[in-house]
Amino acid sequence: MTDADAAREDALARLDALEAELEQLSDHVRQTAARLRGELARARASVHDLHAAGPALPSGPPVPEPHPEPTPLTEPPVGGDAPEGDEEGARLVAFDLVTRGTERAEAERELAAAFPGVDAARLLDEAAAALG
Repeated sequence: MTDADAAREDALARLDALEAELEQLSDHVRQTAARLRGELARARASVHDLHAAGPALPSGPPVPEPHPEPTPLTEPPVGGDAPEGDEEGARLVAFDLVTRGTERAEAERELAAAFPGVDAARLLDEAAAALG
């Protein structure tokens, strides 16, 4: 083998190694980009879920506000289900009770009294889960 043939073989081997390294890097970038796109989609969905679940919450620790005792707004509906408007109103009140740190039993009593027919425990669980 001549010196020219050896140099050509070395150059081809180096090119093959560089091509393999570039392919590995490209695969890694594609996988990382796909992972980041998935995380971004999950984060966006979480923000949309929080937005749909209730009003924006203030930052910092909750500040208790005095509030009057709730009074029932409607008679309990037949079948135990709350009308759709009552469910949304109860959800907002549940978020408020959770953010103010209201004791669980008291919060359930308030929701049940103000919104007969709603599942107060479920709404409080949803509010607590959404708030972390």
